[in-house]
Amino acid sequence: MFADYHVHTYYGDDSETPMETQVERAISLGLREICFTDHVDYGIKRDWDDPRGMEYRKGGPGEPERMALANVDYPRYFKEIEELKRKYKDQIIIRAGLEFGIQTITIPQYDKLYSKYGDKLDFVLLSVHQVDNQELWTQDFQRGKTQEEYNRRYYEEILAVINQFKNYDVLAHLDLILTMSFPRRLLK
Repeated sequence: MFADYHVHTYYGDDSETPMETQVERAISLGLREICFTDHVDYGIKRDWDDPRGMEYRKGGPGEPERMALANVDYPRYFKEIEELKRKYKDQIIIRAGLEFGIQTITIPQYDKLYSKYGDKLDFVLLSVHQVDNQELWTQDFQRGKTQEEYNRRYYEEILAVINQFKNYDVLAHLDLILTMSFPRRLLK
């Protein structure tokens, strides 16, 4: 069976692709199942309805000029997934998930999120995208450290997270630090 359980959409800050476009693409590729897993990254992002308002970062190469630092609009996200499940029910299985970009310091926020929406989730990816609220992608986390230091600290954070947080299905991209350790211009 061909499936993709790591699908991002315009509900997150790393894709501009509509959900329905992802579904149609998956069908055209012959996939039997997909699971939407847009990012939730507490620490560096706020929830979509945070009363403090939206924050932004400067977009990088290939990104819009300004990137919203917001997590998924959960009510709209789950509603759209349900609509697509009904529309495409005879063509593909669609599942609801999220990718938790968790840190030890943000575990309480994920516990709260999971207690609120866990019944709507078919699948949760657990990832570490930041350590100590420092982003890997922007090199903030790696800056000023040797490769051995940032690699060790990254994997220590992953171990601490999985020892403390259990509401996930798969530990995703353990090698993220490797691809984030090079400036973007070198990855092209």
